[in-house]
Amino acid sequence: MAVHILEGPDENQSDLARRVLNLIICAERPLFWKEIQARFCINVESGTADPDFRLLEPGKRYCGALIEVGRKGVPGSQGSEPDDLVELVHETAQK
Repeated sequence: MAVHILEGPDENQSDLARRVLNLIICAERPLFWKEIQARFCINVESGTADPDFRLLEPGKRYCGALIEVGRKGVPGSQGSEPDDLVELVHETAQK
């Protein structure tokens, strides 16, 4: 599954998956989906932010089974709400 996501035929999709995974792996705590979306709104080179560049698809769409997305304690959470937590499925996935 990871190979399909990171080395798939859609280069843009693979790049987005890598960038999302980098944010999750480097974070000291689980991130909320809105925090990950916010990072994609920021253009570091120009020092500007544009909310139109936020990720619109659910988190699982970008990283598949490598991440767990949802509100803790809320069964059936789909992973596309701003307050959903995004975490690696298991800490060994970082290694």
